[in-house]
Amino acid sequence: MCGFVADYTSLKIGGRAEIFVLDSVDKILSAFAEKCVILGKGTNVLVSDKGISERVVVNRLRGISFDKNYVTV
Repeated sequence: MCGFVADYTSLKIGGRAEIFVLDSVDKILSAFAEKCVILGKGTNVLVSDKGISERVVVNRLRGISFDKNYVTV
């Protein structure tokens, strides 16, 4: 879906981008099928009001752990 990155950042700034909200484990493969940037909670992030060309994956999953080459959700 196309939207504004500002809707997902604490400072409420950021232009248009393709937004992909990752809110279920079933969507993981779809989320990373294209070149993308990952946005966590949206704090400490500055995004141009001109927007960005990459897909923005907004991570709304909880309980993720990383161990070398493995991700556990």
